[in-house]
Amino acid sequence: MMASKNDPAKTLQPELESLRREWDRFIQGLEKRPPVPKQEKFDKKIKAAMAAKQMGHVERFKLNQLQQRFMTLRNRWERILRKIEDGTFRRERTNRPSAAPAPMVMPGTNPPEKSNRASPDEAAYERFQSINAKHGGKSPSKEAFLKSLKDKRAAMKEKYGFDVKFEVDNKGGKPSLRVVKSED
Repeated sequence: MMASKNDPAKTLQPELESLRREWDRFIQGLEKRPPVPKQEKFDKKIKAAMAAKQMGHVERFKLNQLQQRFMTLRNRWERILRKIEDGTFRRERTNRPSAAPAPMVMPGTNPPEKSNRASPDEAAYERFQSINAKHGGKSPSKEAFLKSLKDKRAAMKEKYGFDVKFEVDNKGGKPSLRVVKSED
């Protein structure tokens, strides 16, 4: 059976993409308000299209896919909106930790040399320690921290079958470990 000329999925697809772009702008902080009215209009349109009786199998299939995509996006938007309202959502879009401030160097002294041989775990410990120091928290000893990472890495390797690395994020003044699949 050939697709009909008035395929509802073809007319609704660009609207969904436009709605997704507006939500992305809000999530990035470029817009002050979420596009909820536009989302509600789209929801009504897709429900009306789903209620149509005169539709071929291909059109129905495409419309079902579009509806599933909308539901997935809507759930994501609701989750992010709750996080924004709770104050737990970070709007920055980088995957790397923010750079630590440059160390102060007294006149007449040489700046400290950076070791290029520091392991990623040691770098994670330094970031963990700097966040704790900045916010008055207590850090574990370097040995205990590194042993903990080593144990966690081994457990995850055994459970999931691939290597991981650890990155440290600042969550409300508290350091938080984030597990990332290692590409090495």
